[in-house]
Amino acid sequence: MNFFVVISKKIPFRGLAKFPTKGTIIKKINVRIYLTKLSDFTTRYPLIRGMITYSFTWPISNLCQQAIRGSNEWDFAEALRFCLYGSCFVAPTLYGWLRLAANMWPQLNYRSAIAKALVEQISYTPFAMVCFFFIMTLLEGKSIGQASAEVRVKFFPTYQVGACVWPVLQLINYTVVSEKNRVPYVGMCSLLWTCFLAYMKQLEAQKLEKIQAERKLEAEEKATTHSYVILLQ
Repeated sequence: MNFFVVISKKIPFRGLAKFPTKGTIIKKINVRIYLTKLSDFTTRYPLIRGMITYSFTWPISNLCQQAIRGSNEWDFAEALRFCLYGSCFVAPTLYGWLRLAANMWPQLNYRSAIAKALVEQISYTPFAMVCFFFIMTLLEGKSIGQASAEVRVKFFPTYQVGACVWPVLQLINYTVVSEKNRVPYVGMCSLLWTCFLAYMKQLEAQKLEKIQAERKLEAEEKATTHSYVILLQ
């Protein structure tokens, strides 16, 4: 018994009591407080939430597209351009359109949702696509003439694909998603869409124009052949 008493007196229990757990707990609490404040702030200002969302989704989409096309090195300058464009242009303009649409069609029903989706396809979507190819080309340091050529060659093929995708996504957006979360929702949906935009952007205008000319020639040949067959009959 005396042996255990002597050993217990030599063990530095006070030192063991200073095990650094308090600081870790305090740090966790501080991080939680900061995250809560950030969440409250973005709830009050949904535009800021959208800008934060797009500042991540657009460069991530670009990097994903770079990986898909097999780039040997990451082009972070290109990703930065996508970040700036997505956060500083797409998020504010999309937020403005969503607020306008909510005021024009305040009812939360399928009729209003379809109206919003259709109007968006003939108003905001063409505007957004033209601005994307034009502004992104200017950010690359190219001339206004080159930016106009990008729009002329790439707008219509991109718009055709978007017309098949976005009405469905926006129908869900206007009927299911709450107003404060609509910009982030569209931002997450645009993750894959932006991969497609990045693919269209990296295509050479001359190559795409050649492909379109070949397709047009094939269509004309088919039409001519069909007409000739009808005449023979």
